[in-house]
Amino acid sequence: MLSIAQTDNGYYCFKWLPTEKGPRIDEYSLIKDNNCCLNNNFEKPISLFFKKNNKGTDSLAFTLNSKNINFNSISLDSSFDINESIVWYEKNILDENYLKSYELFYYPMKPKKNSQELLVISISKNIKNKLKTLSKKYSYKIIYISVDIFSAYIVAKQFYKISNKRKCLIWKIKKNNYHSFTLYEENYLSSVVIARCSKKQYVINKKIGDTESINIIENFISETVLKKRSCKQVSQVYVYQTKMNDLFIKSYVNNKKINVNLLDISKIFNYKNKNPYKFLPYVENGISLKGIDV
Repeated sequence: MLSIAQTDNGYYCFKWLPTEKGPRIDEYSLIKDNNCCLNNNFEKPISLFFKKNNKGTDSLAFTLNSKNINFNSISLDSSFDINESIVWYEKNILDENYLKSYELFYYPMKPKKNSQELLVISISKNIKNKLKTLSKKYSYKIIYISVDIFSAYIVAKQFYKISNKRKCLIWKIKKNNYHSFTLYEENYLSSVVIARCSKKQYVINKKIGDTESINIIENFISETVLKKRSCKQVSQVYVYQTKMNDLFIKSYVNNKKINVNLLDISKIFNYKNKNPYKFLPYVENGISLKGIDV
């Protein structure tokens, strides 16, 4: 399977093969394009990888950068049918032109006592059609289209024994002091926070989820990200990054006083001198490993 992830640095690509010991990656590369989230030149990675291997692969998993999708949440009364509530939401809340331009996907978040929260992901129909057209052109079959920050949790579940009884936080470090935090409880997404953090303060750019879950993430930012203290509210924290410099992330992973684990996937790469930090951006290709024993 060929897996491509769109990031601020360009497209991270790898092709994995099944073995008796699990998936193995022999071919991987970064196709640099700092403007890829704006120009969406998907043909560049798909065609170059196709030429490199002289033939297409059977399957393709593509991870979109979160800049290229819209996401929010809605709260539904649990006494009503979910499908009927979604129809009402699209008919009475959303603009008709928006529905013509975007395809919507709904995913259950952590349920409450009398309501059901749904994560709503909107993907541009132009982007999706572009991916479908290019896949057909280069003889690929699209298996998955995912979103960066949500694909990372799949990797964490596949590589580590995450307890559904405990809270799990996925921390993504990006360029220019931007960070994404996704909190999971009982295997449900409970909240998302995107923030810009300096040494002494932070500013939230986007937040989704209930107040209690968002407060947990904000406490983690205040205690761990800013002060490098342990946050007792979250016992499972996995961090990765798509930025190039690894000094910042190492200052947390190597700090034994705080509970921050590196989301290390280097073991599946067929490379002798494995530097786990080198392979961190490939975490967002994780959707391609869904259901695979690693």
